[in-house]
Amino acid sequence: MTHDDIMQWCANAAPTHQVFDFPEELFHSLNTETALEISRIYGARHLMVLPRREQEFFAWVKEHDADVWTDLWSGTEEAPYVVSLAFLPALLDPSRGFPICDLENVENYFFVPGLVQGENAQDFVEAVRERFLAKDKLTVEQVLALECSLSPVDIWHFAWHHGIALSRAKQAVQQLVEEKILLHLRTSAELADYIE
Repeated sequence: MTHDDIMQWCANAAPTHQVFDFPEELFHSLNTETALEISRIYGARHLMVLPRREQEFFAWVKEHDADVWTDLWSGTEEAPYVVSLAFLPALLDPSRGFPICDLENVENYFFVPGLVQGENAQDFVEAVRERFLAKDKLTVEQVLALECSLSPVDIWHFAWHHGIALSRAKQAVQQLVEEKILLHLRTSAELADYIE
């Protein structure tokens, strides 16, 4: 679908649908520029149903970390996975998805580049980048540090995307914290200054 086709679909849907439910073909046709435009025009007044890929991810979260799923979607059992249309641009990255960053009853595991800090953090990440570019094998800790240094990521999407057990991914966080490479802010209040 072209940019104009997508924008026309949104214009037709907006007057009659408070919740946009993008067909999969349309969603896969989106690029960052179009998603940002849709978000700018409709994001403040409309909601959207998460794409199928994210719904499958959250089914995995429900199975592997039910407390997190409940924290996010409690009270939405009849129509879960509806979020602000402002999140549309973030949903284009298949390894990131809808950010799990504001949990109230469960410990947060959301990381942004600014949380990769400490005496050795930059040297560590640079060494990992060199290993990655050389196509050397990386540990879970190295992959996590590299991803955290590049853009925001939560531990659930990280584990899901890489096919890593959630317990192993959380263990990697603990090791990076102990090595003073990653700062782990556990509450949404602590994270607030780092989230755009």
